[in-house]
Amino acid sequence: MLDTNVARSVEARLQRHRGLLRGGVSLSNAYFGEARRPLACAPTRPSHYLKLVRPPFVVPALSSAWTELASLLHSQRRPWWKELGHLPERLLSCGLLQELITLNARLEIQRGRWVVLVNFLGYDEKAHLYGPDSHTAMTYLSRLDGCIERIAAAAEGCELMVWSDHGQQSTVPYRQIRGLSLRKVVARVMGEAVSSIHFRWPGARVLNPQARVKLAAIGPVGHLYLPRPEPSDWLARELVCHQGVPAVLTRDGKVFRRNGPGRLDASLLGPAHPWPEQTLTDLGRLIRHFNSGDLILLGFQPELPLSFADELGAHGGPGPEEVNAFALLPARMTPPSRLGDLRRLALEVLPDDFARTNLPARPEKIRPPHSTGVR
Repeated sequence: MLDTNVARSVEARLQRHRGLLRGGVSLSNAYFGEARRPLACAPTRPSHYLKLVRPPFVVPALSSAWTELASLLHSQRRPWWKELGHLPERLLSCGLLQELITLNARLEIQRGRWVVLVNFLGYDEKAHLYGPDSHTAMTYLSRLDGCIERIAAAAEGCELMVWSDHGQQSTVPYRQIRGLSLRKVVARVMGEAVSSIHFRWPGARVLNPQARVKLAAIGPVGHLYLPRPEPSDWLARELVCHQGVPAVLTRDGKVFRRNGPGRLDASLLGPAHPWPEQTLTDLGRLIRHFNSGDLILLGFQPELPLSFADELGAHGGPGPEEVNAFALLPARMTPPSRLGDLRRLALEVLPDDFARTNLPARPEKIRPPHSTGVR
């Protein structure tokens, strides 16, 4: 969802379902969710980010950006030229946007919006660059705690739900192991050019857009789209046996690994995986998804998880850390077992007439505050 046009097309496809945020506010999310006031979301144009800026917010936002810059200079762990390449996105997502999103969330709550959904991107950004357990990423979490605390103070009397949509897996870049990017490896094996998507702030760039072979691999999962419907077992076998790809899934349900072809089973995930059954079910759905590639390349392996992007932290694959998440909910709510359960819980909290387009602003207190518990 890093591409605005893709986010818009998916948003349009989902319009047949009721949006969770109908009549509310969506801040820094992948989709609008029928929000009356979407701000800094993926489908919005870059110019719409200016709607976050209000005169009283300028000084706090610049102060947050300065704090982020000072943190970068103090905790530099990589060569300065590598840090310089990520400086704009760090100052934006971890500095300016973090503060502007917090201030706008408080403002919208005080205005009486029925539902406000806020997404903070800073830890995700730092975990990708430095690793999820790095000092830089963990230090940022304390700043994020402060933002959530300020929002919670403004939301007194409301139901407050705090959750992560995924975890982060410590990874080693595939390029570091093989000496070449996955795109170049596939091109060498197939003997023809390969088109791939390369994401770098502020947008996406397609390499070799005219190539017949398409590769989408910006994390621990890669989708390879072949130009013709032909048997691809030889390619899957070559990638896992000689090119260092841990596993390759095919559309007919085969799983290629170094010990030979097989089917989806728990051995793919390792003995210590906390959710083998649910994860295998999700992998099966991924194979059957209409947008999936002819071959699906997995970077996860229990002994040394890889990412096909140049990153030290990743998510989107089947690793035990990336499929883990947390939820802080009011104690009276039923603990969720899947991320989708949070939508159901949120809809249960909203009033019965929430779907009305002429819904008035909520009263000052909609219900007594409840204590929160970890679920």
